[in-house]
Amino acid sequence: RTAFVACYTRKDRTKGSSMDERFLSDRNTKRIQSKFKIPVDSFNPGTHWIVSLDRESHLPTDLELRQIRSYGEFVTKTTYLHEMAERILALPLPKAGEHHTVIFRKGHGSAPGTEEHWFRRKAMWRNPRYIPNPVLPQYRGLSLVHVMDAEETLFPEKWALWKRKYPKLFPAT
Repeated sequence: RTAFVACYTRKDRTKGSSMDERFLSDRNTKRIQSKFKIPVDSFNPGTHWIVSLDRESHLPTDLELRQIRSYGEFVTKTTYLHEMAERILALPLPKAGEHHTVIFRKGHGSAPGTEEHWFRRKAMWRNPRYIPNPVLPQYRGLSLVHVMDAEETLFPEKWALWKRKYPKLFPAT
């Protein structure tokens, strides 16, 4: 017995729809990578990016993209020594060998009503795929900044200081 699985490509999903701009088209992906220096990759990238955006994500706003870029800079500067951090940040898409990529995703495909909610995972995780998990009864949608806050348990004071240093990017929450 065989099962029929409905599949579609990103191109099929965005072609001819009035909701084209909700998703990451090839044009949007190129813009995000060139203007914001954020890699757009899978939920389990093969490259050790500092941060990345899941290619199945809904389209983030420019403010959200600037926040992701700033967060990547924060992670780089708090993880690596100054000279190495500068080299990493000078790359077209920041990456470092063996770095445990933080992957961000806007919207959760299997949970309607989450289009404006943010999720995260680390490339090294096997399960859960993304947190917070929208199928759990205690689920509540989070903003991008709240997801970043939840990730920053190692240096919460440094992260709070970083956000205060850039109030236009991270208004008081």
